Amino acid sequence: MRGNARTPALSPEARAVFDAGRELWRHYHAQPGALPDASFYDIRAHFQGFKPHGHMNPASGAATYTALVGAPRAASEPYPDAEPPPLLAAED
Repeated sequence: MRGNARTPALSPEARAVFDAGRELWRHYHAQPGALPDASFYDIRAHFQGFKPHGHMNPASGAATYTALVGAPRAASEPYPDAEPPPLLAAED
């Protein structure tokens, strides 16, 4: 096992999600007015904005943000065609 007790090793899938999220974080912090302790919600709100009634817009017009925000989701689904295992086994 790589790493030590303080820094556990990540699986390749987890590393891909982590790296994709870090790129989104870097892009956000390159923007003027970025919050130093921004959450994912804050980052989404910054780029997507809000509708007049207070709900967040479903998308952003910023192409770089749109590509970067989709990357962690795509990286977290390494097997999109695989059927998930059943949650409960059927009893006969």
